[in-house]
Amino acid sequence: FAPEQAGERPPVLCLHQGGKLVDAAPDGVIERLVKAGQVVLAVDLRGCGETQRMDQNYFSPEWGGDGRDVVYAYLLDRPFVAMRAEDALVCARHLREHEANTADGVAMIAVGHVAVPALHAAAVAPDLFADVVLRRMVTSWTDVASAERTTNQMINFVHGALHLYDLPELAALAGDQVTIEEPYGVDER
Repeated sequence: FAPEQAGERPPVLCLHQGGKLVDAAPDGVIERLVKAGQVVLAVDLRGCGETQRMDQNYFSPEWGGDGRDVVYAYLLDRPFVAMRAEDALVCARHLREHEANTADGVAMIAVGHVAVPALHAAAVAPDLFADVVLRRMVTSWTDVASAERTTNQMINFVHGALHLYDLPELAALAGDQVTIEEPYGVDER
């Protein structure tokens, strides 16, 4: 999405668990950003929006709608979070290479369960991002592991991660440009 006349702010990568069409709705996030003069790249990370499989009721509704993809990724010894983080990095690098106003990096907004992969992308390549806003994200795997019951958290699993890090440490590694808004409780649906 490109404004008629670009402003001086960096381009924005928009990621939403419901897919790009959620943010592209009339009077939505994308329209406001474009009216403010920002270029916006909105993509469906794998398993979101138009790429979401509809046959993923896997074991229990508490596992979430992405269970089959997560299990296949696990069996391939690749966390689904890592795959989505790679998707985000490819898109951010594309913006950086092909758009103006990227001297300080690109901005990224991620909403819902795509925020955990977005945080991983920001931690892996903090110099790529000028500003990162993560909304409706679970903020600690320790909280998830300690909870009596969680809903739709399987999509955020990275096997063995708690041996090395938790999400607060990852956020610190990503830098001051990361803002977490409306944190998601582990037992919310």
